[in-house]
Amino acid sequence: MEVSDFYDHPAGPASEEACAQMGRKAATEWLAIDQTSTNEINKFFARWETPQPCQIP
Repeated sequence: MEVSDFYDHPAGPASEEACAQMGRKAATEWLAIDQTSTNEINKFFARWETPQPCQIP
């Protein structure tokens, strides 16, 4: 949900471009993990489930 909430969050840039970048970043990271590993899946979701939006580096 963080990616979808990024646009409206007060700390977010409220930018469709930034939301698209964040979506691509999340998708790229998802495709890079071992999706048969419960540990990898848990780490992925823990990384994206933060109280504040992640900033795009």
